Amino acid sequence: MKPRLRRNSAGSITQILAIPINVAQQKTKGLDIEASWRQDLGAIGHLTLRALASHIGNLTTINGPVRTEAAGQNSGGVYNTPKWRWLGSLDYALDHLSFNVQARGFNAGVYDNTWVSGINIDDNHIPGATYFDLGGAYRFDLSGDDNIEAYFKIENVMDKDPVVVAGANISALQTNPALYDVIGRNYRVGFRFRF
Repeated sequence: MKPRLRRNSAGSITQILAIPINVAQQKTKGLDIEASWRQDLGAIGHLTLRALASHIGNLTTINGPVRTEAAGQNSGGVYNTPKWRWLGSLDYALDHLSFNVQARGFNAGVYDNTWVSGINIDDNHIPGATYFDLGGAYRFDLSGDDNIEAYFKIENVMDKDPVVVAGANISALQTNPALYDVIGRNYRVGFRFRF
C-alpha cells in the first residue's frame, strides 16, 4: 500500500490515506528467428527445410522494491523459461506421399537465478534437452478428390528420459513436465477426412 497525504491550506498534513495500488510490473525482452528454404527436385519431389528459434533475454518481475529474473530457470514453478528454444524440420514430399523429421529442444538452465553453485546450492545447473520426431502421410486419390489422408507420427524417437529436477513444484514427478518429455517414445497412427 502506498500512503497518500492530504494537506490543509497551511501545508500541514491533515489526513493519511492508505490506498492499495498495484505497483507490480513485468518486463520481457527477446528475439524470435524463423527461416525456411524449399528446393524442387523435379520428378522426385521437393524438400523443405524450416528452422525457428526463440531467445528470452529477460523476464523480469518488479513488485515494489523486489526484482526477480526468471529467464533461464528450467526448474518449474510460475515460469518455465529457458533462454533458448528451437525447432527444426526437414520435409520431403512426392505426389501424395510426405515424410517429416523434426528436432525440438531448449538449452540448459538453472534452478534459481539468485542461487550460487557451491554456496546456496551444490549444483544450480539443469541440463537442456533435444527431442527428435518422425512423421509421414499419404493422401488417397479417390475419384479425383484427395480428401482422405493416412498419417503416422513417432515422437521422441530416441526415447530420451526426462532430466531429474529436484523439488519441481509443478508436478509430482521429479522433473518439469512443461519442458521435458515425460512419456518417452510414443506412436500415433490415424486418418484425416475433409468434408
